[in-house]
Amino acid sequence: MTPSPAPRPPYDPELLAGAPVFPGAIDSPEPFAAYRARAQPTAAGLAPLMAELGLAHTEATVPLRGLPSMPDGAMTVSLIRPVDAPLTEALPAVLDLHGGGMVFGNRFDSFLPEHLRWAAEHRLVLISPEYPLAPEHRAPAGGEACFAALRWVEANAVELGVDLARLIVAGVSGGAGLAAAVALQARDLGGPALLGQLLVCPMLDHTGSTASAAQFTVARGVVDPWLQETNAYAWRMLLGDEPGEVHPYASAWVADDLAGLPASYVDVGSAEVFRDADIAFAQRLLAAGVDTELHVWPGGFHGFDAVVPGAAVSRRAVAARSAWLGRLLGP
Repeated sequence: MTPSPAPRPPYDPELLAGAPVFPGAIDSPEPFAAYRARAQPTAAGLAPLMAELGLAHTEATVPLRGLPSMPDGAMTVSLIRPVDAPLTEALPAVLDLHGGGMVFGNRFDSFLPEHLRWAAEHRLVLISPEYPLAPEHRAPAGGEACFAALRWVEANAVELGVDLARLIVAGVSGGAGLAAAVALQARDLGGPALLGQLLVCPMLDHTGSTASAAQFTVARGVVDPWLQETNAYAWRMLLGDEPGEVHPYASAWVADDLAGLPASYVDVGSAEVFRDADIAFAQRLLAAGVDTELHVWPGGFHGFDAVVPGAAVSRRAVAARSAWLGRLLGP
């Protein structure tokens, strides 16, 4: 007899009631192309909330030279800053990396309402690069380009009004996987030193070998915007069909040594694909002596707080991240 699959943790009822109908698995070229063709967020679309919060948006160009994984070029970055903060005032900065499995999305996906409120509440600069996506640019191109953006911030800190003693890297989902890669590069390649890394439901594990990866699949009929079939397809686009030895800057899951990384915040839903890999990564950070805060939000599917922001568990998750930032940055 075929053994019955392991039961899944339940979804939070409030999240379940508020969730839309997700598109199913994006596991082949047709749904991938359709999803990429959907309307993308823009600066204009975010303008009303930025005006309400007293924030200003500017753009800059970061040169990309000498990256091992891609030819020389340039990358646009968006910068969000409180309008009443002159550039002579050095503010903390968050390199904010958008989600989308490293294969979808644009830099304005980073500026979720929650992140814009970080800039207002904690008086900081958000910096979001238009990093290269797979399959056009295989991993570790995205992580290397994001690290180049961090180095650019370091080189231009005075002009940008950034306090280099308070640099944080943050991301959601695929962007959080890139944030972990940036933190590894900053440690390994001579800085700049990071104060912290904030990893929200990070996409870390290319192997798909955990129990939670097996629990959240099309065959299990789950309600989730990121199923294991989609996850496996995204990693194939990132690494190729036969990736061979995978570098930690492509998949932080394979990093042997996590010592020396900055203070870390990791959170994930209990009812999603990335749960077990994210818990294991946080445990490894702790074992390596890294100051680490871990949250497993009960009943949360992937990206639950952005999809159903009014749910009680979503509000708790958003508040916990902001509180961690406040403690890290200090008065």
